[in-house]
Amino acid sequence: MTTQNSDAPAKLEEYEHSLDPKYKALIAFTVGLLGTITLAWILGGPFGSVMKDIQGTWVYHFIPFIFSFSLFIFLIYKAYIQNIRGLSFLGTAVLLHGLAEFLNMFSSGKGEIFDRFSDGNSDYTAAFADLLFPIAVIFLYLHIELIDRLRPGIRHSIGIIGTAAPLIAGGGILIGVEFFDLGFNVFDKVQEIVLIYLGLFALVILWISIFGFRVMYKTMSHADSPEVSNGSFFVLIGFSSLLTNFILFATDYSAGLGDSPLIIDGNEFEIHNTWLITFALAIVLMAYILNPGFAYSIPFDVYQLLVINSEQGVTLFSYINEFRTEGSLTHAALKSPAIVAIQNLVQEIAHAEGHIILIGMSDRVLIMKSKEQIVSVLICERNSYFINQGLDEFTNNFYNQFESHIVNFVGNVDVFKDAKQLVHQHLPFMRKESLKVPEN
Repeated sequence: MTTQNSDAPAKLEEYEHSLDPKYKALIAFTVGLLGTITLAWILGGPFGSVMKDIQGTWVYHFIPFIFSFSLFIFLIYKAYIQNIRGLSFLGTAVLLHGLAEFLNMFSSGKGEIFDRFSDGNSDYTAAFADLLFPIAVIFLYLHIELIDRLRPGIRHSIGIIGTAAPLIAGGGILIGVEFFDLGFNVFDKVQEIVLIYLGLFALVILWISIFGFRVMYKTMSHADSPEVSNGSFFVLIGFSSLLTNFILFATDYSAGLGDSPLIIDGNEFEIHNTWLITFALAIVLMAYILNPGFAYSIPFDVYQLLVINSEQGVTLFSYINEFRTEGSLTHAALKSPAIVAIQNLVQEIAHAEGHIILIGMSDRVLIMKSKEQIVSVLICERNSYFINQGLDEFTNNFYNQFESHIVNFVGNVDVFKDAKQLVHQHLPFMRKESLKVPEN
């Protein structure tokens, strides 16, 4: 038995993007590019004298620190209120960036993250601050990678962590040399090596920016709700800003200007990478601050959600994404007993007491999360880390909210209608208008 779109009580209209995702991504890239260049010009041009006055003081790093730390606190607060666990990697990256700025407040150098080791004024607090930066980048990479995958790709992980390792090790050596006063001959040699790897690591940041832009574009393209589409737009601007920041840094660095200002069209202004990076991270965080559930957004299609009473094989709640299923789906009432039967059969064959958590096929997967008498099943194109997190949160909260109805279930599924709010919260990629209680 199948359920056709035409059989629905009221035909649903597919979510229409206000603008084609390709054009929207192009606009985001342009905004990030021009916005970052404009900010760089404002900081180095009209406010250049002010920035120059504070550059050697703690104020220069205090403003990015307080800005980053405030965003981090607000992000964690909203995630805690909505019980969102998918922000741990991104939150850690922002926290490490803020801590780096905090430590730089106590250093005597000019404080640019990228050229800390080239100004000859580094101490162990500054070295520790620069050690935190590659670690922050690793966490940012993990967040992006796990949006698209169940676990980080081996090649990407080895490349990024392998490139960051010399920076982390070099920073650790510099801290030891400074803290224990082991001698500056070693310090100078380590500085030279770290400088080489700083340039190499800048290429890693370039790749992460491009990779992040690609993942978010795919997320926007597959968005079935305005919340996901708009959130992707903010993140695209942020990664475009990071990409532009790399270009500005590379231009400044390749010109060998160092402490000298960058010259464009006869006008001189310095590039303040610390402030520009903070700006880019702030734009990325806007998507998650406005909607913390955006952390569970995914760059692929989801077809159906089922919540099954595993003891009776009855569907308690279901969602069918009619516009991702080519017009036909097996009725939820037929799927539920089959899924429970598969669970029981595999347990008997394998002599196992656990639950099936994944059934893979060539074109889609069934992700399963169990909680006492219920099993949540998400049928989607493929699996990822954050979709597992979202489904796990949804399942736990579904059971906690409807425990009495589940334990004393007598066949009335209307009592589970309020689960729509849990779907909005933990599975934001699902269209609000498509959520339906299963038909009897």
